[in-house]
Amino acid sequence: MDFRGKVVVITGASSGIGLAILFFVKVGGAYFDYRKHGQFEFTAPAILFACLIFTVTAPLYIWTII
Repeated sequence: MDFRGKVVVITGASSGIGLAILFFVKVGGAYFDYRKHGQFEFTAPAILFACLIFTVTAPLYIWTII
């Protein structure tokens, strides 16, 4: 595995794990708010999910730009 492959694995794993934890915590909090108020808020979980997808896939195509 060359340098680029190692960077992709390290950055994707560390960033992805952090954002995945935040995503599931936020979804859990949104669910409890839904149970309390009866309205599910999609905004914060959707933004975190988009950031998670971008962070995990970014190293794959950033090397084609560089």
